[in-house]
Amino acid sequence: MNQVQGASSSSSTSSTTVTPVRWWSNNRHPNLQLYCDKLERLQNIRVQEVLQKAQHRCKILKWCVVDYYLLSETGWIEKNQLSLGKSIPCFDKKLILAILKEQKPDQTIKILENLFDKGIIYDNGDDWVIFKILKFPLQLLKPFRLLKYYSSHLCDIDPPTAIEAISAVTSYYCDPRNTLTITHIKAALWSNIFSNAFVLHEHTNFVPIWGGDVSKTGFAATVTSMVNSKHSFFIAKFESKESGPHQHKTAAVQEAAFELNRILSLAHNLSENEVNKTKIHIGLISGSRIHFSTLMPIFDEKNSAFIYIHKELNHKYKLKTFNLEASVENLLHLVTYLREIVCSDGIWINHILNRDFNEPNYILKTVIPELPPIGEIEIEINDNLWVYR
Repeated sequence: MNQVQGASSSSSTSSTTVTPVRWWSNNRHPNLQLYCDKLERLQNIRVQEVLQKAQHRCKILKWCVVDYYLLSETGWIEKNQLSLGKSIPCFDKKLILAILKEQKPDQTIKILENLFDKGIIYDNGDDWVIFKILKFPLQLLKPFRLLKYYSSHLCDIDPPTAIEAISAVTSYYCDPRNTLTITHIKAALWSNIFSNAFVLHEHTNFVPIWGGDVSKTGFAATVTSMVNSKHSFFIAKFESKESGPHQHKTAAVQEAAFELNRILSLAHNLSENEVNKTKIHIGLISGSRIHFSTLMPIFDEKNSAFIYIHKELNHKYKLKTFNLEASVENLLHLVTYLREIVCSDGIWINHILNRDFNEPNYILKTVIPELPPIGEIEIEINDNLWVYR
């Protein structure tokens, strides 16, 4: 066993502090030392939530991962930040409603009609402005809706994906008196949403995997390389009440770092810009809620500097609320995010893993970190020490 040095705090907090690992003595990232210094100071703040975050950051540090926001406090500025507009989900209204009328109660139909009327979702069955005006005359009184339609990017959702996802959310029932198992939550809510979002995407090389060797976290969306190896571009982790608040996040980030290391080691002809646009998406799931984050490399070829950065995003979706209309709206935005953002990054990873081989990037090969084995991802607390198995 490899033990990370720790010391128990007072009994009032019952937390563990971990000394940052001083790794990569030859790494030239200009902010790395400042980052470690800040992390060390955070461990002296006797506030449990601060200590828990510091523990999480120390544990991912062993996997060559730093926290985006803490690194930003050292003066580091992300280059080439992309501002992504919000896509609007759309599908064939006539077809979807006709099918759902045979399967679902009138409440589901009314919810979808309301979302169409509000301009939250759009009908891709008609392309002409006149049809939009005739179908939704209220838009003449609120012309910003027409402007929103023609100035926004639309995400087409195929009928099977839309129907299965809507059915999963409207049928999902969580009795507050009983605690549902993760297995039940996966099967009743998340299985069809994830599987269809990736399987039925126009890029048919995506392979969803539940459990198994590729993902220990419950779900992974993968692509296959030219040597027939599978690589995750989206990893979902299901939280359990038995574990600590940051334990699943830590394990998911560690697994993502392991996967990204494999991808960059195997990919061909990568330039600095191509390395830095490659990322893995992480979804932490608690019941009917999902919170997204990303893991991305920052590669400076000139200075031979390389680091992984974990960034928590504002993309959070709750699929079961007291308002069923809000739940369906959140669901459709989730499917749109998976299709528009996550799948786009999966297509890119598939491209770099399957394009023709020319000259490798020798500098990249020398700076890609050597990570702990995948078996050390499983974490437990024993005798006030973090222990890796």
